[in-house]
Amino acid sequence: MPFGFSPMRVNQPADRVAERNIRAHQRLILQMARRLVAPLKTEDSAMNWDQVQGNWKQMKGKMVESWGKLTDDEVTQAQGDREQFEGLIQEKYGKTKEEARQEVDNWLAKN
Repeated sequence: MPFGFSPMRVNQPADRVAERNIRAHQRLILQMARRLVAPLKTEDSAMNWDQVQGNWKQMKGKMVESWGKLTDDEVTQAQGDREQFEGLIQEKYGKTKEEARQEVDNWLAKN
């Protein structure tokens, strides 16, 4: 059955089937809501990154403090370029591109 709905089994009360189908609907709605909210989080972090770029010299120290394997010179060379900065995190910490992006998003949310 589509969307995880289950047909009524022999000797199974109709109420249990209804409950199971309700739970399947709830899971589907949550999945759809998460997909809708995910782009909004990215837009918020993009606005925060604009703030980081505007205050790059002040933010460098916080970045080096948060990612201790990065040197001040490496962060300076990124010059506010988020992709280049995330590339440094990938390189120094062995992270995937998505993991590095998520770390920066988490850092932006805290700062």
